[in-house]
Amino acid sequence: MNISVSATKASLLKFLSPIVNAPDSVKFELKISDGKAIRTKIIPVEIIPYKPKLEAAEVSGVEASSFLYPNFRSMFLTGTLAPCGPQMEIINGFCYV
Repeated sequence: MNISVSATKASLLKFLSPIVNAPDSVKFELKISDGKAIRTKIIPVEIIPYKPKLEAAEVSGVEASSFLYPNFRSMFLTGTLAPCGPQMEIINGFCYV
């Protein structure tokens, strides 16, 4: 596997992992020099599959001891940016007096 790194002459290297369906390993060859001698070391890195298989959660309710304007409970239940007033009630996602 040919993986590009962010730099070849830096103390910190970054790379973008390839997409894998099963755990896989890659080996990076690291060469370090003090100007007189060069040391080489193989660094194994295990790449595991990314699993974004979480389902969206449904909010079943919102409770708080108090609210600060304009962040009313209705904003979270209705999903709107315009809050219901403090004396209004939400029924089926709509604000009523």
